Amino acid sequence: MISHRSGVRVWVHLGLLVLVGLWGGCKDDPGIGSGLDASSNHNTGLDASLHDAAQPDAAVVNDGAVDAWVRPPGDAYVLPVNPHDAFVHPAAPFGPAMVINTLAIQNAAGGLGPFAGVVNPDMQTAIDMGALLLVVEFLDLASTTGVINDPDVTLVMYRATDADGNPANNFSGTGQFWVDVDTATVIPGASIVNGGLLVPAGTFGYLAVDIPGLGELVIMDPELSMSVANDFANITNGEILGAVPSRTLDLLPNETTFGNPNGSVLDLLAASIFGLQPDVDVDGDGQLETYEDQSPNSPALDESISICYDYFGVFDDDGCPQYPEIWDGYSIGLDFTAVPCIIVGAMP
Repeated sequence: MISHRSGVRVWVHLGLLVLVGLWGGCKDDPGIGSGLDASSNHNTGLDASLHDAAQPDAAVVNDGAVDAWVRPPGDAYVLPVNPHDAFVHPAAPFGPAMVINTLAIQNAAGGLGPFAGVVNPDMQTAIDMGALLLVVEFLDLASTTGVINDPDVTLVMYRATDADGNPANNFSGTGQFWVDVDTATVIPGASIVNGGLLVPAGTFGYLAVDIPGLGELVIMDPELSMSVANDFANITNGEILGAVPSRTLDLLPNETTFGNPNGSVLDLLAASIFGLQPDVDVDGDGQLETYEDQSPNSPALDESISICYDYFGVFDDDGCPQYPEIWDGYSIGLDFTAVPCIIVGAMP
């Protein structure tokens, strides 16, 4: 069995509000805002501590005097780079595939759960209309009959286009799709045991999901699981778990139908509507960051986060969510199901 292990950085694009170019430049432009110290090799793992013992215990920046303080070198958390930097599809025909027919944010009390009721209806409508199509290809799968067992499978996820333009047959089990190979998301080394597949957290660094009403969310350290039915009949119990850094949400405008339209998703979540603070210590410094929208430097009506509380201190500045010290985020869970489909070929 030939193993295709090279892969791209893991990007999943599920967007209703598709933005041109989201799939390019992932390594150097992961879509998570400014402030990344890309040249540093300091703390590249999700479980690494952000704080170095040789650095000061805290720093306070008040009244917008950001330029008066010089941050010590190496204090910026660095986005982990996924190990799969290039993917060339094998010359053989495309393998067995499934198309996602349901996708929803889990309705949890914390994290991004409160957005479930807001965005899930639009997301499902987009799927039903054929505007949001994601195909999962199974490379190196030994057999599609009986109970599915395979110790070494490569999953490839693509953004797709309906080959016949008729959304009514997309989820019939024989729907045909063109896939955009430039959007390939590769997950190597997956194991299927009695139909159960689990890709543990830590297998790849991050993926990105474009969600209607929220925008592009970078999900750190994701875990992927699913149940593959006998005879490759469908996928059930599909789940993606991870954390979305606050800095990502700070860059996304509020496109929901409530809250201040001048604000960001982060302000909507942390300050103006839900009052929910980060629940995942993404940078591993042992302290969850918190945010306020009460800075004297920022009129309340602009609805932007203006005070950030971090291990390193208090940052009183309208742009503080983009500081390199600010990485903690919100848990997210996505549920999905899928049905068999046919990959006609690469998108012309």
